[in-house]
Order: sequence, then C-alpha cells, then structure tokens
Amino acid sequence: MFNEQEWRGKTLGQYELRELIDDSLILTFRAYQPRLKRLVTVQMLRPEMGANSRLREGMAQGAEIMAAMEHANIVPVIDYGEDQNIPYIAIRSMQGGSLRARLQQGAFSLNDAGGIIRQIGSALDYVHTHGRVHGDPSPRNMGFDLSGSAYITDFLFIGMLNEGSEIVLGSKRYAAPERWRDEPPTSATDQYALAGIAYHIITGNAPFENNDRAALRENHLQDMPSAPQIHRTEIPLSVNDVLFRALAKQPQNRYPTVLDFARDFEKALNAAPQHVFISYSRRDSAYAAQLGEHLQQGGFQMWIDSQIEQGDQWFNQIHEAIKTSAAFLVIMTPDAENSEWVQKEILLAKRYKKPIFPLLLNGDEFALLIDLQFADVRGDQLPGQDFHRRLSRAIHGMM
Repeated sequence: MFNEQEWRGKTLGQYELRELIDDSLILTFRAYQPRLKRLVTVQMLRPEMGANSRLREGMAQGAEIMAAMEHANIVPVIDYGEDQNIPYIAIRSMQGGSLRARLQQGAFSLNDAGGIIRQIGSALDYVHTHGRVHGDPSPRNMGFDLSGSAYITDFLFIGMLNEGSEIVLGSKRYAAPERWRDEPPTSATDQYALAGIAYHIITGNAPFENNDRAALRENHLQDMPSAPQIHRTEIPLSVNDVLFRALAKQPQNRYPTVLDFARDFEKALNAAPQHVFISYSRRDSAYAAQLGEHLQQGGFQMWIDSQIEQGDQWFNQIHEAIKTSAAFLVIMTPDAENSEWVQKEILLAKRYKKPIFPLLLNGDEFALLIDLQFADVRGDQLPGQDFHRRLSRAIHGMM
C-alpha cells in the first residue's frame, strides 16, 4: 500500500519528490531538480507494481512515444529512468495548474474555453496524424503554463495498453461507449473524451455526474447529456449540434477528425446568441412565463419582454429583439389577436423573415397566420418534443 508520507522528500533519480498531485496507477509528484534549480513533474509506477514486467515495459514505451511528440501543446519530456527498481518519467512542470484543479473553481469563460479546446484538439490531431492515439484525455492530464497556454500530457496509458496490460486504466468520466465495451482506444474515442471535457469547461458539470460505475456506464452507452444551456443560459445554441455530434454513440457519426470538432466548437462559441422571441397578450403573461421556462429547460434561449416598461424605448427594444431573434413564437388567444402590439410584433417577424411558430392557447387561428402550422396547447398544455425538434431545426437552419 502506497504511503505518501514515506515518499515525500525522497529523491528519485535526480529529482526531489515534494507533493503528490495524482494518486492512481501512475503516481504524479510535484518535484524539484536541484542540479538545474527548477520545478518539474515526476510520474512513477506505484512501488507495489514494480514487479509487473508488462507495466514496466508499457511505461517505458509510453515515455518513448511521449518523447517523440513535438508539438506546442504537448508537455515535453525531460528524462526517463529507473531508481530503486521503480520506473519514472520527468516532464515539464505545469505551473498554471491542472485543468482538473481549475474546474473545481467552476466553468471557464466561453472565450477561454474555445481556446483551450482548440489547443488540445490541435495536439491530439498531431498525435493522430502520426499514427498514435492518446487513449485517456481527461482534465487530470491537461494543464496550463503561467501564460495560460493549454497542454496535454500522460501518454503512458497507450504504452501500457500496447503491452497488453489487463489492468483497467483511464478516466471513465469521459470514456466513449466503445471504451466501456472494452474496445481499444482510437482517434474517435479521443474526440469523444475531448467533447465531454469541452462540455465540462463551459457548463461546470461533466456530461454525466453519476458516481455509480454501472449507472455511469449506462449513461455513456444509452443517454445524451442535457442541453448545456440548462447549466448556463448564455451558451449559444449552435454549440449543441457540435458537442452532440462529437458525443455520438457510434464513432462513425462523430467528426472526421478531432481538429474538425475543436474548430467547430470554438466557432460555435463565438456565434451570436440565438434567442427565441415570445409574443403574447398581457393577460396571458402567466402562460408565457411558464412556456419560456419550459423551453429554456429544453436548451433554448428565450426573450420575453416582462422586464421592460412600455413606451418608445420599450418598442425599440422589442424591435431589436425580434430583428436579432432566431425564431418567433406567438401565443394565440382572442386577447392577443386584438392586441395592437402583438399584431405589430407579428408584422416585424414577417418583415425580418423569421421562422414563426404559432401556439393556439384558446380561441381561433389568427387570419394573419392562417398559412402556418400551429401547435395546439389549449388547456394550458406545454409543447412537446415534436415542437422542440421543429424549433431547433428552424434555429440551426438559420446559421
């Protein structure tokens, strides 16, 4: 059984072990190299595993693979050796901290998130184009330098896999469905893991937060994560299609390359917010609020005029909100049909060629919208999944 206290302060090769920062099959220490007076990171095989020849050989192979990688966002190898019958690798210290530690503080800004995924995606694409895979992208093996640039490390996993180790390795939190079925890692499984991490850094939550292993397995095999906007409403809806494609259950349905995903993800984050405008009569305010909350829970960004007062400035804001909207919803009731403001809003939506979605709450269809398919929500019902799909298609079709 490994005892951190016994190893803290010891020397492994020419490196003084100072603090354990990751306790798994491969132990990771903050360390110091006295000869060059610099901080480094040292990864070592657990002492009790030292007699396992496959793991030793796998770690050596992983170190060779990592040392051969020359990319701006791959942590460089400093040294590899054995001491006290324990293999170890020394790599550059990530003094900006690990992604795992940074995520404990919450989600990143959308701008920073796009840059992080672009940099890591570029590194993984480099690995893939050189005929390798990483095998275990996760926040614990991603980190930052002091300037904020992102890096990925820890290619030891794939070396051990090549040696046929039967020990379960890797982070299951972001593992692709095929990895849960014990299939070998591929560039597509690396992409799936990176998409899960991308979801985490913009929402502050992993795609699936289940801590029960069997339940987590079922999540990855059967379920899709909730819409990111449930966790953070300002995330553009254009992000959803990008993430959910990279998180597809079947590898062939994901992006052709991880770099394609990373580029689309950053582009989607920079897209203008795609809100949905709701037009309604004041007498239907309660239903409008309920509808807005319902659709927001489904991942849509809603715009309702409940927070502004009527007047010239009010109509200017209404005008701008309709002009910049992705879709226009109108709650049809007799009061709404008789409302001068609702009629003006419909005409603005038509003027700007917005997709219009009428919802019939009570009364009859509006003559102005007679040519459009309406959703029947009489009895204060809320629209179902078919309506959600039509609305989503209309929004993404405008992009």
